[in-house]
Amino acid sequence: MKKIIKKFFWNWILNPRLDINDKQKVIKKDKEIFDNNIFDFDYIPDPYIWNKDANIYLLLANPWVSTDNKNDIKFQKNDYCKQVMLNNLYNNSLNNKYPFYYLDNNFLWHWWYKWWNKCFNFLIKTIWISKQKISNSFFCLEFYWYHSISFKINKGILKSDKVEYTKFLLEQAIKDKKIIIVVRSVKKWFELVPGLESYKDCYFLSHNREVEIRNTTLSPVWYKKVLDILSK
Repeated sequence: MKKIIKKFFWNWILNPRLDINDKQKVIKKDKEIFDNNIFDFDYIPDPYIWNKDANIYLLLANPWVSTDNKNDIKFQKNDYCKQVMLNNLYNNSLNNKYPFYYLDNNFLWHWWYKWWNKCFNFLIKTIWISKQKISNSFFCLEFYWYHSISFKINKGILKSDKVEYTKFLLEQAIKDKKIIIVVRSVKKWFELVPGLESYKDCYFLSHNREVEIRNTTLSPVWYKKVLDILSK
């Protein structure tokens, strides 16, 4: 019973996603913390791409936008895509086939569709892992929720209590013995969750610019563990 109460407390009371909706795309208190010149608040934030059954976690810095980012805002005028993203914030997937929704062809023209398909390209085209299988196997966590092209890190941002829910999700992943791949902002993730650095299934990519999950970016042992999960 205590575990159920704690889960409810974190999911529905402490999760600050409840401050966000179609018209309010930024948590109110964050406007006082974040510089509008750093983050673009025209977008629905992507703090995570939710799939409670996923066994592989990818840790990134924050959602990117392309240099022609205003064209990407078109997706928010698409009722289906917009609802998928809002439901994701409430841990209520609208797309059961593609819970990792940027692999869904409905997002075909979106910048993140291109980026994530490139990330999983080797698994899809060389190992022949289906997009649906990948979508059900990966969970993405972003350290910062809001979109940007690039920004200079402000140390004060880390003190925001809004990262507490992200911290909770990552601590739960460690308890549940998930595979965790730190893609970007390694030091900040270690600072957020001290136990992550010593966690035996915490892995790293060999480089973090051209992000791709493949045999040349993960060590042979780590790569095999990822394939073992995708082969089940």
